[in-house]
Amino acid sequence: MLKYRCRVKVHRSGLWSYCLYPINTAILEANNRKVGLIRRKACGFHDLKYFILKIFQADNPLPLPLPVP
Repeated sequence: MLKYRCRVKVHRSGLWSYCLYPINTAILEANNRKVGLIRRKACGFHDLKYFILKIFQADNPLPLPLPVP
């Protein structure tokens, strides 16, 4: 019981912050993992704009509108 009380005391501010604002970093971690996967699949993009386009395409399930010829 003493161990538990010490742990709660050490992490009290973080626990209180989570009670007030229940936000976690799962969405951020998922996006970071998705970007890393895109980078590994491509074996490196030479063009930064193309890499950013691929990130947006992977993040957005809706197809991008095609340009009108």
